[in-house]
Amino acid sequence: IHGFPWQVPARTRNRNIIKDLKMQPKKQLRVHASPDLGKLLTTWEVRSERDDWIRGLQSQLPQQLWTHRNTLTNYQVWVAYRMAAQQLNLHYEGERPTDGCLLAQDVTAGKVTITHITWGCERAQQFWSRCVEHWLGHEISSSRLEACKSYISSRVAPPVSDRMRRVLLECYGKWNKDYEDALGRIWWSLCSMGYALLWQIRNQVVHEGKKWRAPQQLEYMWASCLRQISAVARSGRNKPATRTNGLRLQLTLDCYVAITIEAEPPDSPPAPAPWLKRKESALIKRLRKFQEAIN
Repeated sequence: IHGFPWQVPARTRNRNIIKDLKMQPKKQLRVHASPDLGKLLTTWEVRSERDDWIRGLQSQLPQQLWTHRNTLTNYQVWVAYRMAAQQLNLHYEGERPTDGCLLAQDVTAGKVTITHITWGCERAQQFWSRCVEHWLGHEISSSRLEACKSYISSRVAPPVSDRMRRVLLECYGKWNKDYEDALGRIWWSLCSMGYALLWQIRNQVVHEGKKWRAPQQLEYMWASCLRQISAVARSGRNKPATRTNGLRLQLTLDCYVAITIEAEPPDSPPAPAPWLKRKESALIKRLRKFQEAIN
């Protein structure tokens, strides 16, 4: 405070002096941050070009990454943002290059990255497969799961399947955009909670030495997500202003969970997410604008 060069232009009005003085430290910090932002932008661009998963995470704006929609915990929001910003610490005491994936005990995994933990690991693939199977209503192959990768990384719901529409129509007698929005909220919640659970379980294995069997981990993650979404729906039903939305969320969740998983049909997988057509991810674009503004 005492060493900072507090000053404002001579033409500043008296009523604006305090406001301008408060802005001085912020402007100074922006100037000092500018060189590092250039390096960060370069790193993000290189990683997103060679990794579609990171590109999907960064397809969301900061306000989208920080939103909780009265559904997520602060920790789950924090993990989603840190994943997109590539700021999760993967290092640990006693780390060796030959460790591989300690969770799946796969020494051939090579260097473990955020992408491997939340997508490439076979444990993560099992969880995402279950989410997609209940969304589509049938079993999926690895190629079909790969086609849904862009929807999982961006937390944007794939097109609602005809089978899901029929199930909701048979159960509740109608289908409209409100049910589609509820399904989109369920998908967004499952992806967000899945990120946090995969990161949490990885830390338990690495730092606490905990052992997870594949079926045990899958059922734990699935039950945890459904329990949290059900709690959100119940909370909504208990408030007069959100009673209808809470009930609709619970009804939609019940259909999503109870849908019968059939054999995989020969039809084509869903089209890639729209954000793949963009030349630059939303988060990188926003950071570039911020860099230009402070220079």
